[in-house]
Amino acid sequence: MKEIVFVCTGNMCRSPMAEGLLRAALPPEWEEEVIVSSAGTHAWNGSPAASLSVMVMGEKGFDISGHRARLVTPDIINKASLVVAMADEHMVNMNAVTPGAGEWMILLGGLDPERKDRDVADPIGGSLEDYRAARDDIAHLTGLLLAYIADRFDLPFVGT
Repeated sequence: MKEIVFVCTGNMCRSPMAEGLLRAALPPEWEEEVIVSSAGTHAWNGSPAASLSVMVMGEKGFDISGHRARLVTPDIINKASLVVAMADEHMVNMNAVTPGAGEWMILLGGLDPERKDRDVADPIGGSLEDYRAARDDIAHLTGLLLAYIADRFDLPFVGT
């Protein structure tokens, strides 16, 4: 079983959206092969997803209302098959907490060679449009991530 863990700051906006989007996009053939979760470098355990994150995900038919934040720990990082960070600062933080973890961590925005800014913008405290932009950015990158996961773990994948 491969565990993909998304990491952002509070585990209330970007990483829960990424978790929901990837979970919904997983090919049926991966059902027994891949699990998806998320955590935050500065999360308050048990906090719900931000209301605007829940709202914009709901606009696309994804329900993340049951999400509860958790603080990323060395144990979470070490058990993961792949850690997907939303921003460079998260990579730095996780490498400091778990030396050597860089071997199984990637920056989500780094999968798109056309991007100027590799970080996925944090919508916290922003407008509804900021949350929609983050959701749509993550959705675009999810397609690239699926291909990356298929290649890295030798899983069957037919890209769209």
